[in-house]
Amino acid sequence: MSRKILFPRHQHIYKGNLHSHTTRSDGYYDLETVIEGYKKNNYQFICISDHHNYYKSDIEDNETFIILDGMEGGVGHSRYHIHAIADYSVDVEKRIVPDQFYDIDLEQRPHQTITEYADQGNICILNHPRWSSLAYEELVNTDGYIGVEIYNTGCDLEDATGYSVDYWDYALKKGKRLYGFASDDAHGNDMNCKVSAYFGGWICVASDRLGQIDIVNSIKEGDFYASTGPIIKKIEMTEDEVFVTTNEVKSISFITYPEHGLKIYDKDNKNITSASLKVEKDTKYLRIEVVDSNHKIAWSNPIFFDKEKNIT
Repeated sequence: MSRKILFPRHQHIYKGNLHSHTTRSDGYYDLETVIEGYKKNNYQFICISDHHNYYKSDIEDNETFIILDGMEGGVGHSRYHIHAIADYSVDVEKRIVPDQFYDIDLEQRPHQTITEYADQGNICILNHPRWSSLAYEELVNTDGYIGVEIYNTGCDLEDATGYSVDYWDYALKKGKRLYGFASDDAHGNDMNCKVSAYFGGWICVASDRLGQIDIVNSIKEGDFYASTGPIIKKIEMTEDEVFVTTNEVKSISFITYPEHGLKIYDKDNKNITSASLKVEKDTKYLRIEVVDSNHKIAWSNPIFFDKEKNIT
């Protein structure tokens, strides 16, 4: 039976961090140091997401390294942080002016801020919901964003609020179609330490080329996975079975809803590199978690099914 490729759907895989701070807001390192740090650690793209300070890159699309334009904005009096990343595939009347403080209306609600960013040509991501002390329902009741930060290195090391997969699953079970992102959100001076808020969480995006429009379009399509270490090489599906191929890892889990999923591992504690799962007829969504010998994790994006088991 033929298999349909769900990931990657594009030719190349590029590693990137979407959440970076510099001295332009409250980061310790200047812009050039942050850029060079990620280049040296084999990233192909980053987004400079300083607080209320939109960054416009002058690096042209190339096959080595690019910067996505964007910023991290707050919402009114709340602890919501909304990540805005430029989407140049859409035409808009005006865009956010770079290198100027972006003032916010303290009376705005989250969906109003998201709409404001989207109207100016941005995709939006909800950052670190556990650090923000959000209620699960707040993710469900807010619209217009494409995904949520499920891992944040800085929040994890600073105050153990970096993991938000439970928020993601709650929203998915309630019918939200959200992608999962891992990022750094590093602010401090530990770039060269062995345990650092830098280089701990990233996404790997499938794209035909390394360009702002290409990377953002692939993100909008969900053609990426999030990771703190493991590599997801391929996800495929037949009519009723999902297959995944990875680097050498300790376990591969299929998280499904509403029924329980399945965890695959070797009982002699040997590494594995592949797994599969028959999809039950009532499955609404399925996602994959991969864990390696260092307890690092990779997360696929959800696969959504309709009643006839078509991928939607």
